[in-house]
Amino acid sequence: MSSTVPAYFESRFENAIVADLARVGGWRVVEQDGGYDVERAVDTARLFEFLGKPSQRKRMDRLRAAYGGEADLQRGVLKRITDQLDKRGVLDVLRNGVKDQGVDLELAHFKPEGAEATDALAHYRENILSVTPQLRYSAHNGNSLDLAFFVNGLPVATAELKNPPTGQTVAHAMRQYREDRDPREKLFTKRALVHFAVDTDEVHMTTRLARRKTVFLPFNQGSNGPSKVGGKGNRKNVEKSEGSYPTAYLWREVLERDAFMEILQRFLSEEENGGTTLIFPRFHQWHAVREITKHAARHGSGENYLAQHSAGSGKSNTIAWLALRLVDLHTLSDRKKLEGRARGIGPDVPVFDKILVVTDRTVLNDQLSATVKNFVRTRGAFKAVTGDDGGKSAGLLDALQDSTTRIVTVTLQTFPYALKLMKELPGLRCAIIADEAHSSQSGTTSKKVRAALSDSGEDDADTAAEDDGVPEAADPLAERAYPNLSFFAFTATPKKKTLNLFGVKRDDGTMGPFHLYSMHQAVDEGFILDVLSRYITYDRSFQLVNKAVQDTTGPEDPEVDVKKAKAALMRMVDVSDVRIRELADLIVRHFHRYIAPQMGGRSKAMVVTGSRRHAVLLHRAIEKRRKELRWEDCRALVAFSGELRLDGQQLTESRVNGFSEQRLPAAFGYTRADDPHGTGGAKDEYRVLVVADKYQTGFDQPLLTTMYVDKKLGGVQAVQTLSRLNRTHPHKSQNDLFILDFRNTADEIAAAFQDYYSTTLADEVDPNLLYERHSELLASDVLDRDEIAEFDRLCLPGEDTPAHADMVRLTGPALERFGELIGHDGTAAEKFRGRLDGYQRGYGFLQLIAKWVSEDADLRGLYRFGGILLGRLPRRAEERGIDLSRTEVAEYRPVKSSEQRIRLSAEEPGTLGGFTVDERGPGGERTPETGRLSDVIAEINDMYGLGLRQEHIDGPIVDVAEQTPRLKKAAAKASPEDFKRLFIAPFRKRFLARVQADPEDAELFRAYNNRRDLRDLIDSEAARRAQKDWG
Repeated sequence: MSSTVPAYFESRFENAIVADLARVGGWRVVEQDGGYDVERAVDTARLFEFLGKPSQRKRMDRLRAAYGGEADLQRGVLKRITDQLDKRGVLDVLRNGVKDQGVDLELAHFKPEGAEATDALAHYRENILSVTPQLRYSAHNGNSLDLAFFVNGLPVATAELKNPPTGQTVAHAMRQYREDRDPREKLFTKRALVHFAVDTDEVHMTTRLARRKTVFLPFNQGSNGPSKVGGKGNRKNVEKSEGSYPTAYLWREVLERDAFMEILQRFLSEEENGGTTLIFPRFHQWHAVREITKHAARHGSGENYLAQHSAGSGKSNTIAWLALRLVDLHTLSDRKKLEGRARGIGPDVPVFDKILVVTDRTVLNDQLSATVKNFVRTRGAFKAVTGDDGGKSAGLLDALQDSTTRIVTVTLQTFPYALKLMKELPGLRCAIIADEAHSSQSGTTSKKVRAALSDSGEDDADTAAEDDGVPEAADPLAERAYPNLSFFAFTATPKKKTLNLFGVKRDDGTMGPFHLYSMHQAVDEGFILDVLSRYITYDRSFQLVNKAVQDTTGPEDPEVDVKKAKAALMRMVDVSDVRIRELADLIVRHFHRYIAPQMGGRSKAMVVTGSRRHAVLLHRAIEKRRKELRWEDCRALVAFSGELRLDGQQLTESRVNGFSEQRLPAAFGYTRADDPHGTGGAKDEYRVLVVADKYQTGFDQPLLTTMYVDKKLGGVQAVQTLSRLNRTHPHKSQNDLFILDFRNTADEIAAAFQDYYSTTLADEVDPNLLYERHSELLASDVLDRDEIAEFDRLCLPGEDTPAHADMVRLTGPALERFGELIGHDGTAAEKFRGRLDGYQRGYGFLQLIAKWVSEDADLRGLYRFGGILLGRLPRRAEERGIDLSRTEVAEYRPVKSSEQRIRLSAEEPGTLGGFTVDERGPGGERTPETGRLSDVIAEINDMYGLGLRQEHIDGPIVDVAEQTPRLKKAAAKASPEDFKRLFIAPFRKRFLARVQADPEDAELFRAYNNRRDLRDLIDSEAARRAQKDWG
């Protein structure tokens, strides 16, 4: 190139990339020398050079004889290959070759695993990876591509480069592909697999050109580098040794010869979704698989890996690609580089015998099945053990014993049936991949799985107390010696237990994930939506009435535990008829007005409730209200587990909905707008789903745009529940999202999300905490060291208890002493119970972190003894319930209190704190505050009502209607905001006149004048009610 070209021109950028590809990436630079056939879109020169390599020389000789000469050979073979390319595409031809006149021609050799594959490695080195700058690819025009990439003469990728210093960016490259590259060109149809739009700062890619409908996805590392806290884009500060450019990772790492051939071999896959879509891994998916398998190859089995990958990260594909890579992963060939258990396995040997994927998602089963079939030619290499045919145990045993079966998917329900069978398979090295994973994976079930697969036959102590319902794969392993078993856990919301069991220790002492793709980056890159962008909260305003306690302090006005009475009254308010009616009306009207028209009539909403009764009552009210209004666009379903007795009826989800639970996802997902048969209303369309502890996790319905929250949420549950809205859809935009929250504040939700927004860390656990609790418990008058020691000594082999008679005999004295303690100090007795329960939970977890915990006879003895004693301790005295039968909610109004976008810190990691050995449940330390029920009701009314009654709102509304009839007529046409602006002034005047006239309303009058928040709430509610009544 001429040295007169300025240094900042795009050609300089192109030359730098090409030079790096040749020097670092292992590519051959080929100028357009006549070898490229524009009609066939094949570099024939490199194709026949590859076919002439030693590995295929004999095959080509056979074909040369069959065709009758060199010219006919080249013409015939080229026609055969291009015909197959046109029918099957480049990817299939590269992977599976072409058969011509009984001769198998291979079009690529992929890198083998293991020392025994010496010949195959020589074949692999025959591959010709070439890059042609400024390829003139068309027979119809003079257009050229900046870079075209070939494997053995077959085009596999293209790139358009842009140079920000000259005013063009990656956006211009994407526009060039959309507007100037005809997707009908042979190169873009059945040839090139991926197209990169590249500038010095960013990379985007697509696998299908479709003019303006072309969808480009970001292919960037993240603003602070891969697996780091950050947002979209790439880090700006790149060392010269790393290639100088922020996008140098593309040509130095991804397109590096071995890496790119592995992508062709193991990653690229086809997905059927109303058509065939080619899937190229996003950068974080490729990087995660590469980093995890690199570590496993060096360290062998027996390691733990936690990947914190956000919703929308494509975990199904990542897991499928990881499983496939682990199938034939070998330890490093250089013994000196091996670490940990890999030294015992040795160099160049398979790391795992079997790959087990634990999932309840049929979509992942299907994805794995399709992926394995694409890559593994051996029949039976994949097996899904579902137990649908009743043969769960036998099916799993067959899969584990069959040497041809390499990847097995199992459900959580399948494990208990097969644990005994797996114990009979000693020495089997297994990789267990847990998908987003599941609460029952933590605790006893997981412990038994590990013990069954272990060749030692040892079993862990019971950790069921750790099964706290958080759906992630917190399988205990840590420093316990299970050299045959590795766990790979994927979750968006790891809790501190998971981080301590699976995480890696950081320089600052905290525990974090092995690999990270954060919620912040996923939102920033547009793979998921920001569910907190429009968060609307509501306050509760209501009045309680109990005629039995209004004018008496006698037996009808009992002395109650104030805290418990308040809780009972608030629970009663939540499911009261008046509140349910008001919420149903608000939900129906809001959905009909704002949500139903979204997405061309496709949008749907979820209503989150706190109990089955709550869900059924609210569902009934929603259905009743929408029928009264004759609106068909907000028909509702309800989802809850088990049975509920209500109003003398035994209800189940299927009885309420009129069809089975299994049919609900499909029924809720149906939209008339997408019905190809145009049923014209013959098929029911449901737009609202009312749930009670169901479908709040793992439910991927991209049509959900709105959530009505009537349940207290916190921590992981808040994130998982609200994240049901974050899925993208071609008809869905960020502006479509609504959350209306009747129970939580915006600050509470922000705090919950912040823990999982960038990355999640946990303070390291100190197992020595057990000694402190152990000493406290032994200092009590209940436990005796000798009794505990004898109990531990007599425990049966492999069990945590002695024979039944000894178990009862040895815990009897402590049980008697506890009874005596209750008699003279009930508070101390309950404190002991809470501490013992806390010790059991703490030991069950900490013995998984540090092996010495279970080897300490004192700690182990108390754990075993305490577990039985806890079960024998007398139940706490039943507390007399609070009679609220004559209490009712006289009126209720949900009043909008805020509407905002909740903003989170992009750089601040969430720190969950460390594990503590705390007391469990009531410890007997709280001295109940008591008071009269009437006083409790009055206090709640003051807090939530200020004496505000229905007539305080309705009266001024009537006055305004009479005095300003034109305003009343405007209610039907004006937007809520416009109507409120016109309504407030006349309403305030009439409201103040009414409350000022009544001495009993003096406090309300002062509060309305002095408290802007209350004034805004009352004004908003009055405007809403007036427009509802008048419109």
